[in-house]
Amino acid sequence: MPTIPFKLTIFLIGSILFLICLIFGIEYIIHVKRRKRVSTTKNVKWDSPAKPTVRESPVKLTIRENPAKPTEQDNPVNSPEQEPSEQEPFIPISPINCGEWAERQVVQDLLNEGINPKAIFHNLYIQKRSGEYTQVDVVVATRAGLIVFEVKDYKGWIFGNEHQKYWTQLLAYGTKKYRFYNPVMQNAAHIQAIRQNLPQNPGIPIYSVIVFFGNCEFRNITCNADNTFIIYHNSISQIVSEILRRPNVNFGNKYEIMDLFTKAVQNGNDPMIVTSHTNSASYYDRNRPDPQYTGIHRYYFSPLRKTSRRGIFRLRIFR
Repeated sequence: MPTIPFKLTIFLIGSILFLICLIFGIEYIIHVKRRKRVSTTKNVKWDSPAKPTVRESPVKLTIRENPAKPTEQDNPVNSPEQEPSEQEPFIPISPINCGEWAERQVVQDLLNEGINPKAIFHNLYIQKRSGEYTQVDVVVATRAGLIVFEVKDYKGWIFGNEHQKYWTQLLAYGTKKYRFYNPVMQNAAHIQAIRQNLPQNPGIPIYSVIVFFGNCEFRNITCNADNTFIIYHNSISQIVSEILRRPNVNFGNKYEIMDLFTKAVQNGNDPMIVTSHTNSASYYDRNRPDPQYTGIHRYYFSPLRKTSRRGIFRLRIFR
C-alpha cells in the first residue's frame, strides 16, 4: 500500500485548517454586521407603526385610539414642536426602515428638532392626474404649511440652476462628469401633484427643500424660485426653524391632507405601485446624458466661487 509523503500530509492538514479559519472568519464578520444593524435600529426613538386609519383620528389631523375632545396640543399641524412624553411611545405614520439612509436621516433630524412624528410622512407614492405615481422623499405638515423634502446623496462639485434640465456632478477634480435631473424641477413636480390632490386646501404654502448629503460642495448654484431652499444636510434644523417662524396657515380641510399622505405612505407597501413608478422613472430617464471622462477641469484652476447666501424666499445655502 503506497504511503502519503510527509510534506503532502502537512500540506493537506494546513489547507484544512486554513479553510476552517476562513469559514469562522466569515461567520464572525456577518455576526458583527448584524449586531451593528440591530444596535442602529435600537437607537431609533420610535417603534414600528401600526396601520393608522382616518376614522381613528379626531378633529385637527391627529391619530388617537380613543377619540376625545381635541385640544391644540393634539394637533400635529398646529403644534409641530410638541415633544411626546417619555411614557408614550412614538407613533409615526411612516416606518423608519423604508427609503434610503439619507431620507431616514432627515426624518431623524426632524424628530430631534421636536417635530411631532404624526406630522412626518416618509417615502410617499402620490398618484398624479395621469394615473402615474410620483415618489416623494419626506413631507412635514406644520402650522406654517407643508414642507416637501427632496433628498440627494452626492459627493464632489455640484453645478446647476433652476432652469437647467440636468445638473452636473464633477468628481476627481473635474476628470469625471455625471448628470442628474434638476432636483428643483423634480420637487416642483412633487408639489404640483400634491396640490392637485388637495382641492379643499387651495393656496396653502408648500415649501420646497432640497437637501444634499455626502461630501459635496455647491459651485455656481443659482435659484430664484419662491419658497425654495437648497441646503446642506447639517442645515435642516435651521431652515425648518425659519419656516416655522412664519404666520400660521388657515387650512381648508385637514382631513384631506391626512387622507392623502396616509394613503401615499401605504402605497409604498404595494409592490405593483412601486414597480410601476420605477418603470416610469426609467422610461423618462432614458435621455439622460451619459457620463463623461475628460481631462483636468478648468474649475480646478479657478478660484472657488461660492453661491450667494442672501434672500429669504430664494436660494438658501448653509454650511
